[in-house]
Amino acid sequence: MRINDVSILVNKLEIKEKKDSKEKYLMINFIDMQTGDLFEVVEKDLDYLSKIKQMQIYKVDLNLLSNKYGLRIEIAEIKETKGSIK
Repeated sequence: MRINDVSILVNKLEIKEKKDSKEKYLMINFIDMQTGDLFEVVEKDLDYLSKIKQMQIYKVDLNLLSNKYGLRIEIAEIKETKGSIK
C-alpha cells in the first residue's frame, strides 16, 4: 500500500554493516510530523546519503509492505525538501 505526501523529519542516519557478509546498509530514523510517530527504515541503497540529511524535513511517499515477519515501511520517493527544523 502506498501512502502519499507524508511530512517527515529525518532525525538519524547511520551506516551499519552486516556481521556475516560485511554488506553495508543505511538505517534511517524519521518522525512523522503529523502524528509524531517514530519509524526506523533499513535502506540497502547507500545513495540515499546524498539525497537526505539529518534534521531536515521532507515530503515523501511511503510504501507499507507485509511479509511473514510483519509490516515493513520503506521510502518510495522523496518529493520535496522542506528545510530544517525551526
